[in-house]
Amino acid sequence: MFTSYLDLEKPKELTRHAAIICLFIILSIFITYPLIFNIGSVTSGVGDELVLSYIQNYVIYGIIHHPLTLFNAPNYFPYLNTLAYSDSLITSSLLLALPAWLFHQPIAIYNLTLLFSLSSLGWSTFFLIKYLTRDWLVSLLGGTLIIFSPVILDKYVHLQVLFIFLVPLSFYFLIKFIDSKKEMYFYVFLLCFILQTLNSFLPGYFIVFGSILIVLIAYFKKELFISDLVTKKFILSGIFAVLILLPFIIPYYQVSREFGYTRDIRDTIHFAVQPEDLWYTSQFSNLSPFLSQFWRTSTYPSSISFKNGFPGIAIFFLTVLTIYHLIKRKKLDYQLLSVSSIGLLGLILSLGPFLHINRQTIHHPFPIPLPYLFFYYLIPGFNGMRNSARWEVLFILGTIIAGSMVLHILTRSWSSKKRYILVLSLAVITLVEFKPSINFVSIGKVSDFPKEYLYLQNQTNVRMVEMPIYNWNAEPYAKIEYLRQYYALSNLDVRRVNGVSGFSPPPWQEFVSSLLISFPSEKSLKELKSLGINTIIIHPQEYDQMVRDRYQVDKKFLPSSTKIISSMDSSKLLIKLRSYSTGVIYHLN
Repeated sequence: MFTSYLDLEKPKELTRHAAIICLFIILSIFITYPLIFNIGSVTSGVGDELVLSYIQNYVIYGIIHHPLTLFNAPNYFPYLNTLAYSDSLITSSLLLALPAWLFHQPIAIYNLTLLFSLSSLGWSTFFLIKYLTRDWLVSLLGGTLIIFSPVILDKYVHLQVLFIFLVPLSFYFLIKFIDSKKEMYFYVFLLCFILQTLNSFLPGYFIVFGSILIVLIAYFKKELFISDLVTKKFILSGIFAVLILLPFIIPYYQVSREFGYTRDIRDTIHFAVQPEDLWYTSQFSNLSPFLSQFWRTSTYPSSISFKNGFPGIAIFFLTVLTIYHLIKRKKLDYQLLSVSSIGLLGLILSLGPFLHINRQTIHHPFPIPLPYLFFYYLIPGFNGMRNSARWEVLFILGTIIAGSMVLHILTRSWSSKKRYILVLSLAVITLVEFKPSINFVSIGKVSDFPKEYLYLQNQTNVRMVEMPIYNWNAEPYAKIEYLRQYYALSNLDVRRVNGVSGFSPPPWQEFVSSLLISFPSEKSLKELKSLGINTIIIHPQEYDQMVRDRYQVDKKFLPSSTKIISSMDSSKLLIKLRSYSTGVIYHLN
């Protein structure tokens, strides 16, 4: 049974772990309260949350209806591989498809993934620490600390960064393989890596980098030999893992080649953590007023943005304790050295390509390059990621695991009473520091969607554009596209020129800008028809709002909705199908 590979063969162990899982579920419900009572009707925002919900719902639909062309999502028509414009979230989508289906609302899968990501990360961190220390108490503390860390909670919008429970599990199976030399642990390690990478590439890199450190340190500590890994079976299984991932990697490669797509290295510099950010805490910490004294100074212009880098007071304590122990102790086992190195690597990479001090890049006597700079140019896929600060998640994970191990080592000779008091104190400090900060808003049910989308529910062979169409930088109107794309979940067979994702093709952006100016001229209608578009939805209220705001595109004002609709009604290329207060639907002949 699989439980034998988790060391859960005894009924008592299974019962304990079941109780621990329930505890982490309860803690996740507490952190996200009152989400549990509104799974199918609320969201934490109408931005990236809706994009990720769209992706997850589409992935489930695509795998069922057209798995061989999964990456050709309906948005950004007629471009191909549009799912590769963001993380594919395949693993989380499939894992939570059934419970999400029970709610019959598209936002449910996002909310369930949020709850699952927190509870599973807490449990998997607990599980790894439990194996490394054999200490239930300290392990439970470690699992609790990671899901209450302000840095981790600050990622609640970005599920691709929060859904990483397979990272600690992969480290567990690799370390278990090194300790036992049993082949099956290595195979399960590869399975964890595949599933985590299918969801998002960044946590896949967490596993790759962390595993390299574990293997190298185990080798130098003589816990692992080349002959243990370089065998025919393991080489073939590694090749097999790559072959499984290849069909999912190729679309990203094709998008990169098609548009010459890389993230500007200046983006990675801008989004990097800076040393002073380690004292800047997010809205999830009650320590913010106190810590603000360290970073709110007159030397920083108001335009300067800080990153939420403070890990939490208890984690800070464990970090100091770990550093003290590593310096003082001459002989370290490979496990503690490995997880400490993983945490250090996460911190260094979160600092980005160049060292910053006091919100300025060091220039004198010369810029100080950091490892991220070399990885950006040398490691495939690294130049497609722009937010280097997200590597701090690996720092938090490694630090908690290492700190828990050190806490166990330093207190194992204490009496049970003293250990309980210390661990309980750290847990209470963490709970007191926590500040509930997720504000949920109602997103409505499918039956509440605007009528033009409900009309499209039962239509077939629809290829449409919604006007006015917005580019990603068309503030403040760009946010409207997030809602439109979410409403488009009412019929995922409908192909749409509109789109929102982590990346937008430059030719698409140019087309959107020109279409916004020229529409509804006969030339623009013919251009849309040449693309295969047969349906156009006009949103009159949005046009009128842009007129009131005197919004300009290339220094040109847009016409009112009255002029737009009048022009369309008189066009021989168009037939009005439906007219609603929020949208007018036309068929393009």
